[in-house]
Amino acid sequence: MGNIAGNERLVRQTISQYNQSQVRIPQSKFRELLNMPHNDAEFTGERLIINDHVKRQFDKVFREHTLRYDFASRFVQGNTVLDAACGVGYGTKMFEIAGAELAIGVDASAETVSYAAMHYAGERAQFMAADIHALPFPNDSFDIVVSFETIEHIPDGAEWIRESARVLKEGGLLIISTPNRSRHSPGIYFGEKPHHTFHLFEYSVNEFVGELLTRYDIVELYGQTFVHDYEWYATRLERASRGLNPEYVPPMMELSYDYSLVPLSRVKNAQPTFVIAVCRKP
Repeated sequence: MGNIAGNERLVRQTISQYNQSQVRIPQSKFRELLNMPHNDAEFTGERLIINDHVKRQFDKVFREHTLRYDFASRFVQGNTVLDAACGVGYGTKMFEIAGAELAIGVDASAETVSYAAMHYAGERAQFMAADIHALPFPNDSFDIVVSFETIEHIPDGAEWIRESARVLKEGGLLIISTPNRSRHSPGIYFGEKPHHTFHLFEYSVNEFVGELLTRYDIVELYGQTFVHDYEWYATRLERASRGLNPEYVPPMMELSYDYSLVPLSRVKNAQPTFVIAVCRKP
């Protein structure tokens, strides 16, 4: 692929190819990695562990996480990549398999980093313990920063967005995801503790977009794990209060229920549980 920082044509081409492909499972190159069970650690709900128990009991979580990394892997060939809050490291390893020049996974937990290094380190996949608010890298170090389900775990999302931009080269990509509070924690305001045990806050879609735009240009927005508006009890109540048929199902495109990433430009009358943004540092 070659260096992606500043190469807008290459970024657009990769996105276009992905959007046309209707991806439902990770690429075959990752099959061996994702079928390799790691039964020496417990899945607590905070960091995904790949093993048979997780695939049986938490298939939704497994597929959501691995499909996000599969998406990001399509940009990494020949590029330096930071996997911020890498967890146990399978995503960083996916980047090495996909041809990254160097993939560095960082996580706040030294224990988790030790596990990642033991199971997933390679010639071009490295791990270290680090605070993502103060990364141990010079300015303009990476072509791509990947940050999946990270920002909601830290006290100040805006601070992480600033720090991610600091370590990215000009024209580099931030590929980032977060839950949509409107779907994930309905009834909770920004700044209140979300329903999820390990989340400190959550953004709505517009709040997330607004935060990103303080430092980045947004190239593409995706949703994942959709719920149609007509399925929401509150929607039916509101329609009934206005004399509208609460059971009416509006015409709409069929949305994927297999946890694929769908461009938000295609979505009407539905809300994503997760939002994934591809951003460029201007």
